Amino acid sequence: MKYFYLNGRPNDIYIGMLSPDDASIIGTKKLRSKKHRLSYEDPRLFKGPDDGLYVQFVTSTYASRYDKHTDKLFNQPKVSVCWVNDNFEAVHSATPPIGENLHPGKAEKNWCFFPRNGELACLYSTRPLIVESERTPRIELNTDVLDQVTKGAPTFNSTAPIDLGYGYLIFYHWKHTTFSENGKPYLIYRVSAYMVDKDFTKVTYIIPESIFTGSLEDRVIEWTDLMGNPVSNQPAVILPFGAYVEGTELVMSLGVNDAFMGVFRTPLENIMKRLKKVD
Repeated sequence: MKYFYLNGRPNDIYIGMLSPDDASIIGTKKLRSKKHRLSYEDPRLFKGPDDGLYVQFVTSTYASRYDKHTDKLFNQPKVSVCWVNDNFEAVHSATPPIGENLHPGKAEKNWCFFPRNGELACLYSTRPLIVESERTPRIELNTDVLDQVTKGAPTFNSTAPIDLGYGYLIFYHWKHTTFSENGKPYLIYRVSAYMVDKDFTKVTYIIPESIFTGSLEDRVIEWTDLMGNPVSNQPAVILPFGAYVEGTELVMSLGVNDAFMGVFRTPLENIMKRLKKVD
């Protein structure tokens, strides 16, 4: 999936089939074909415990001019979930009552839904790790050990937990300000991974450094006003939105600088051998 920003207009998410060579997307169409007045971003596809295909995305007035009153629910980002039918159309939209998702003026994003023990679960946050479920009591796990990697920077979910049988592999990202060679500050994203046991009771392994880092070597989007004058730059972003294991290979979708997208493939062993056991 991918999404586009259009200046001052609601933006859409598109869905299609990835070609066998990972080089193109076939049969691209709008995920929600009907007209709407809100903006959609950060889509993640997931399978539910019923084996159905669902999509989560962030809904807001961010890129539109629709009803900016602060008391409106979608004035701040909210997470929506839809079932994806056989025509690859997102239908039956729901706004899950998790965190502050139903509270006007409060922002929610970076959730990751996944099936667990026959029910739908949601990785709500990484610092601390919080898992919400339909029936199972909420799980909260101290993940202070990740500060060794992030140096305390704001830290967020990237992908849903990947079930490896004996534990879950989780990718996450953090962001911080750095400076270009000419001294101009910019925001940079970094990605790493950690593992927890099957019951989410302890962090068992971490990768002690970033495995992906945003770069100014890739084009950074420059935001302008209506007259074309530069206003600001998008961050130097490298961000995974989905990952799974296919045989012995890790497959991951990646977005770069909100301008490019691609598929990363590597033997799972290349990730696992970088993990260090947590004492």
